[in-house]
Amino acid sequence: MKRPKPFSSNSPNNPTGAVYGEASLRQLGELVKKKNEEMKKTVHIISDEAYRRLVYDKISLPNLFHYYPHTIRVTSHSKDLSLAGERIGYVAVSPQCEETHDLVSALVFANRILGFVNAARPDAAADRRTAGEIGRFEILRREKGPLLRRVEVLRLPAYKPQGAFYLFPNVRSTTMLRL
Repeated sequence: MKRPKPFSSNSPNNPTGAVYGEASLRQLGELVKKKNEEMKKTVHIISDEAYRRLVYDKISLPNLFHYYPHTIRVTSHSKDLSLAGERIGYVAVSPQCEETHDLVSALVFANRILGFVNAARPDAAADRRTAGEIGRFEILRREKGPLLRRVEVLRLPAYKPQGAFYLFPNVRSTTMLRL
């Protein structure tokens, strides 16, 4: 029998900027628990949270640890600290996960053998970026509203992002032809 693959989610979502709320995460946790019982295997959920610190409108992101014990949270500071390519982040395993020790040991081992992809001096890279660029996200938050209004003036339907860097207007819309 094949080993089940982990389920991966990301919130805020790339590319839509959608944020999964408590109800969605609760449903996901219940669904995966049910599948575990059916398959008699443990499926791990990997929650990709690279955009966790870039959310709008005072939205808070629920912690998937509360809804499913076999969750692994992964994040990178490549987005929130503008450290693209620096490979600085962390992995957190739910304390309720029975395999926590084995998972953490495997992650430490993988980090040691793949150490060449890590930043040589993460502290220096973070200091360089945080010196003035954290405010850049405040600019994104502030400019999101005017940008959405400009898209509305053009009569282009667009999903209002709840986080991340993205805004996708529907340029295939027939309203575009009336401009």
